[in-house]
Amino acid sequence: MTCGAVITDDRADGDGTFTPSREVVEWRKYAEVNDLVAGRWLARARTHGMTPWGLHALYLRQGGCCYLCGDLLGLDLDGADIDHDHACCPTSGSCGRCVRGIACWECNRLIGFGHDDPARIRRAADNLEAAIKRAAVTGDEARRLIAASAGELRRA
Repeated sequence: MTCGAVITDDRADGDGTFTPSREVVEWRKYAEVNDLVAGRWLARARTHGMTPWGLHALYLRQGGCCYLCGDLLGLDLDGADIDHDHACCPTSGSCGRCVRGIACWECNRLIGFGHDDPARIRRAADNLEAAIKRAAVTGDEARRLIAASAGELRRA
C-alpha cells in the first residue's frame, strides 16, 4: 500500500459475510506490526526509566547496532536487551541513569554471566583462544599420526 492510498471498506459478500479488501488486509497487517513494535519500544523504555524517544535516540547513537559486538539490531528490538549497571539497579529494570546501551541478547547474557566484570570476561576470552589453538594443534598432530599409521599399515 502506498502513502495516501485510499483504504476501501470491507466488501459485503452475497451470503451476508464480509471479506476484507486487499487494501484493508494490508493496512491491518501494517498497523498490527507497528503497534507491536511501538508497544515493545514503550515497554522496554518504561522498564528502564526512559521515554521511547530517549530509547530511540540511544538506538540511533549506536547506529542501530549492539554496543558491545557491533552486530546489527532489528528496528523491532527483537533479540535485543537494554543493558544497565546491576550494581545500581539489581532488578531486571533500571532507573534510566545506569543504562549502558542496547545489546544483542547474546552479549547481554555474556556480560551477565561474567558478572559485569571486564577482567573476568577478558580472561575467559583469552582462555578460549588458547583452547582453540591447542585443539587445532592437537587436531593436526592427530591427522599426522593417523596418516603415518595408515602408511605403516599399507607397508605391512
